[in-house]
Amino acid sequence: MNPENYSFVREYNLKQITPMLHFQHAENGACIRPSELKPKLDRFLLSKPVKRSDDNKIPKMWRNNGQEKALNYKVFIQPEDSTAVSKSDTINRDIKLHEISIRKGAKEEKEKEKFRIKNEYRYKGIDGLFFGNMVKSKESQYNALVRASYKETVFYEKPIKLKIVCHIPGLLEHIDNHIDEFFAITNFGTRQNKGFGSFLIIRDFGLTDVNKKLRAGGYCYIRATIDGRSSITNEEGFKIASAVYSVMKGGINFPSKDSKSTGLYIKGYIQRQYLDDIGLNNIGSDKAFVKSDILTVAPKKRDSLRNIAEKPDDEPERSRSYTDYLYVRALLGVADHVEYRDKDGLREGVVSISSDKVERFPSIITIKITDEAVYFIISDPDKEIFGKDFEFSSDVKTGSIKTPDSFDKNRFKSDFITYFNSVRSRFENSKIYEMCTNVNLT
Repeated sequence: MNPENYSFVREYNLKQITPMLHFQHAENGACIRPSELKPKLDRFLLSKPVKRSDDNKIPKMWRNNGQEKALNYKVFIQPEDSTAVSKSDTINRDIKLHEISIRKGAKEEKEKEKFRIKNEYRYKGIDGLFFGNMVKSKESQYNALVRASYKETVFYEKPIKLKIVCHIPGLLEHIDNHIDEFFAITNFGTRQNKGFGSFLIIRDFGLTDVNKKLRAGGYCYIRATIDGRSSITNEEGFKIASAVYSVMKGGINFPSKDSKSTGLYIKGYIQRQYLDDIGLNNIGSDKAFVKSDILTVAPKKRDSLRNIAEKPDDEPERSRSYTDYLYVRALLGVADHVEYRDKDGLREGVVSISSDKVERFPSIITIKITDEAVYFIISDPDKEIFGKDFEFSSDVKTGSIKTPDSFDKNRFKSDFITYFNSVRSRFENSKIYEMCTNVNLT
């Protein structure tokens, strides 16, 4: 390669696919920060084999001043048109809704006004299904807390310019060879693993084909599409992401509002069926542990309040006894607490979750939303999470259970798809998720 005929700059056009939650959303030109993009890209490039290298590894001369994890190039990011941007306004929406809720007046009139506000902000506010911008309504300083804690989204309608400057031809070639795959598996900003902040490279032939890149890269992933459709909207993408991930982890519980409605109840796959699928029928999940040992309820009281027919997935557990329990949900991300607020008053309270061995552990699932499908990319858990003790404690009781010793992501993928297909017809009982009856997982 002749340096005299070589440009030390590579320029790419990025298309923003989903809104990005940005802590500087109010600033003009707020976008992907180079300080977030470059370390991520460095880690990705360091994991890829290098052409024409004896050991397939990154040469030392490519590193930035001898730093092991930083490569010698610079990135510059600039929206093509910083005025062609849509920004959410969830702060003002929620403050208005809260003010309606706390003031005196007829309930029917207040509900009508809330409906009007929600419609007004339909495309300007973040749906609570997709992001936990949450301040408790009882907070005396509600408005101030909302303004201080909420994050809003930015979405650029026109391309975003990414410029990479590098004076090492081999490194620049390495970047060019892998940058499409990098954006196919990476999101940016807050809540990025839930689908926010998705961008793709624009090529002459169109956008990067995420499915093709994931398949070629040997990734373990689930692809969610709508039967008979070749494209999806942003709103549909987030709804699919929310439904599938909820069925995968925490489950869905929308109680029936009256005797005429059925409600929607789907038990989280990892809470029970996953353990059955891997042959641990006598082991209970962390949720079963909380119900059995931390927030206990007398069986007679439970049966009098809960109709078995309304929760078919719960029925087997009522007659089960377990020899031990596992904190299986830790594989999909460690939480610092779980709050129980049963509408029928069966269980109420906050259960704190902690470990002196593991502080935080991210979910092994990254959700990538595109214009044609939603992808759930499944990574191997960090080995540090296996076999660790976690303490569960309420105001009354405290107990400990361990995380699993192993995890087979390919087995998890295939068994979860089977489980989802067996329960997806239940979505017809929910106005929110009704469209998900036609969601197909592969």
